[in-house]
This record gives sequence, C-alpha cells and structure tokens, in this order.
Amino acid sequence: VNAILALLIRVVHTQKTATLCLQMGGADLIVALPDRCHFPGSSSLVTLLLRRLLEDEATLQAMMETEIRSQVTKIWRKNNPRSVNGPGQPKATLKSFMKAVAPIICRDPMVFVRAITTSVKIEPPSPGSTSLLSSRDSQVVLLPLEQRIKNSKLLSPHVNVAVDTLESATPNASRKSASQEEPSKRGRGRSKSPHRSKNKLIQLNGSPASHVSSLLLREVFRMQPENDKISSTSAEKQPFLSTVDYLDILSDLVLAIPACGAAIHRYKPSKNDYFHHALSGCADPAQNTVSFLLHKLIPQPRADPKQHINDDETSK
Repeated sequence: VNAILALLIRVVHTQKTATLCLQMGGADLIVALPDRCHFPGSSSLVTLLLRRLLEDEATLQAMMETEIRSQVTKIWRKNNPRSVNGPGQPKATLKSFMKAVAPIICRDPMVFVRAITTSVKIEPPSPGSTSLLSSRDSQVVLLPLEQRIKNSKLLSPHVNVAVDTLESATPNASRKSASQEEPSKRGRGRSKSPHRSKNKLIQLNGSPASHVSSLLLREVFRMQPENDKISSTSAEKQPFLSTVDYLDILSDLVLAIPACGAAIHRYKPSKNDYFHHALSGCADPAQNTVSFLLHKLIPQPRADPKQHINDDETSK
C-alpha cells in the first residue's frame, strides 16, 4: 500500500490526471481502505496525495510563487548573514536557485514559468553578456510587490492564448478526433475501452474541495469513540487512519486549499451524529463541524499511553 500510494502521488502530478483520479473515486477508495492496510507514515502520504488531487493551476501557481520567494530569501540569508536587514532585494545565483526549485519545476513546467515571471527577475553578471557560461553566474532577484502585481496583469491575457496554441499544436489532437469518429463508422462491432467509459466516473459531492472535505469529516463523525476518549494509537487495533490523522489532514488541506475551509463550515452532519452541548443543562448547539469540535471532541479526555503501560504492569 505504501508503494502504491507513493506511485500514485507521482502519477497525479498534473491537473488532468489528478482530476480524472478524483472523478474515478480515488479519494473515496483511499478513505475506505481497511485496517490491515495501515503502515507508519500513512497519514503523511494520504495528505500529500489529497493535496495533489485538489490543487488547480491557480493554487499550484500560488504555492510555487511562495516557494520561489522562500528559496531566494533562504539562499540570500545563507550567503549574506550580516546583510539580512540591509537595503536591496534578496537575490541568489541562478545555479543555486535552479537546484533549490528543481522539485517544483517537475510538477508543472508551464505553471512554473508563470510563477517565476511574476516573482523574480534575472540579472546578468555583466551588461550585454549572453553566453551560457556567463548566465550561470546571473542573479535571481526578488521583485517588489508592485512589480509582481504589474507582471501578473501583463501575463494574464497571454496565458489562455499560450495554452490554446499548445493544444492545437499537439499531434495527438488530430489522432484523437479521428479515433472518436471510428466507432460510429464501425457500428457495434467493437466495444469501447472500459477505462474511458463515462460510467466509471462518480458524481462528486459539489466541488472537489467539498467532496474530499465531506469524505474526511464523515469519517471523523463516524469514528466517535464510545468510551469518550480520543487516542491516536491503539495497541489492539490500528485503523488505516485514526481520528487524529483525519484532523491533521483537514488542517493541512485548509492551509493549502482555501476552499476546504469553506467546505468544512458548510458541512452538515447526519441525524445519527447528533450531539449535545458540552455543558449539561445548556441548549444544544448548532449541528455543524465547528460545534462538533468544540462540544464533542475538545472536552474529551485524551488517552495517556503511560497510563496504559502502568495499568498493564499493575494487572501483571
């Protein structure tokens, strides 16, 4: 399971494959994995995979811009520890910068081009130098906020034009249109491939962020402990993802995908998950996720692993 999830994370690195995976029920299958599939670090892989499934181009570009600015500042502080608060914009050599941002370039090169255009500028080591050898010593300089906003406005009209040009220049486009016309000519002689059948796609519960958030929250409500104790681990039986894991995943998604925060606020639990006020004698709170966290999960005592060890020793 560990290897399959790691491979799936690499497969869904583009928005097209990520969207297809989500529509084919990828998130639903991951959440429904049985207890025997648990392994150390499962929540970290699931978190990264769900982020990949929900990242659209705008979110991915914003993440890349943040990472680009962070890496340039980090390199600048490392090379100039005494000039951190000095005048001028942080900068880094082109060679060290490319090494630092290589992982995000592999995510989506076209999105990276847009992100770097609106985040930094490249200054040659000497005016008029255009050789490859001299370009390695070029400086990558962070742009001020005003220039970043200006570049974003200048770039936006050309983004859709560039995408349409690339799609029209793709040689597989004509082959795809020709292959789509063949079944009508052949009649019912051959059936369509099962992987391309539209019947394999599931109906999402609203937007992708709303669908994934609902899946995770449904599991949180379902796994309400009967003994009024929350524990992230259990010696007897370890589920694939515990309540603590689901909450950690949701907190990461809220920071990475802003739409998940709104989806959590909109989620309404079922009638079977009805809960009361944490203080006895008070009216029941609104039946939503925030009230559930405040009145159901937070007041519960946490299981102490040391206490379990002491109880075992006492029983022996």
